[in-house]
Amino acid sequence: MRKVLISKPNTANSTQLFVLCSNLLDFMTSGPVVAMEIMGSDVIRRWREMLGPTNSEEARSQAPKSVRAIYGTDQTKNAAHGSDSTEAAARASHFVVSTLLFYSEFLSTRFGSLELKIGSLE
Repeated sequence: MRKVLISKPNTANSTQLFVLCSNLLDFMTSGPVVAMEIMGSDVIRRWREMLGPTNSEEARSQAPKSVRAIYGTDQTKNAAHGSDSTEAAARASHFVVSTLLFYSEFLSTRFGSLELKIGSLE
């Protein structure tokens, strides 16, 4: 199994390693990615409810109108991510933006041309 290690400094000045297994990495780099930071009252619970269960097959039976039931295919290719806490959301947001910026050249070299757009909707 092919693995890619992506590291970034954390707040304690040590390094956290993120291991991306080949099937997840292949899925994450198979097409365009839309990163969103959603804000609002009770937004984590509401977004996770819209997403449905992590496993898309479970989502189809438990929440058939959810994002994962409609667009996901399995537990890995489940269409979308939703953090389970504000702390996890902050880590994910920081990780996505800093990793994409820092590793965009590496990813472009390894996986082909990438288009990186960062902005906000008002």
